[in-house]
Amino acid sequence: MRIMNAQNALKALVVVVAVSCGTLSAAPLGLTTAFPDFAVTSTVNTAYASSTQTFTLTGGLSQYSPSLGVSKVAGNGTGTGLTLTANITNAGGLVSGTLTLNGIVPQLTGAVAANLLTANLTAFGFSGSGASTVFEFKGAVTGGTYAASFGSQIGVILNPGTTTYAGNFNGNFTGSTGTVDIFTIVPEPCTLAVAGLGGLALLRRRRRA
Repeated sequence: MRIMNAQNALKALVVVVAVSCGTLSAAPLGLTTAFPDFAVTSTVNTAYASSTQTFTLTGGLSQYSPSLGVSKVAGNGTGTGLTLTANITNAGGLVSGTLTLNGIVPQLTGAVAANLLTANLTAFGFSGSGASTVFEFKGAVTGGTYAASFGSQIGVILNPGTTTYAGNFNGNFTGSTGTVDIFTIVPEPCTLAVAGLGGLALLRRRRRA
């Protein structure tokens, strides 16, 4: 009986922590840049077509920062740069999307352009309007030369600069300036807590066996 009560209590605690973590995923996502980080500051173009609910972002790669205080020049060439395409509803909800980052990091890969990073978008958040707009994405890493360095999950923060975005997705908007950061996401305390509780539950089962 005591074992069953302990198991039920543990299950309830997992649910409580998971629900608490879920409340952190509201818009905006509240992402914070981390390392490694790719910066995009050259020719950042943002566009949204409300009729097709298609969000697109393209830009030229400018630098790669593997750690704090260390930056390596990142070059561009034919077929290189950032391409992000997402299906975002008129209510501002993410349906699906992908990110592809191609480019050259001369100090690390020589003068050869490579597929640096690819990901499937998993979450979207936004805040502000006009020049104060911030768009945020989360993505699950799917490949690329730097996939191992970035881990399983990445964050994307877009400051579109001068844009016709008016705070909603009911109409078309564009932007032709701005900055983008693509960086690794360190697991949040809530995520670690859920993983830890899950491991504890598994350990209890093994001890009983």
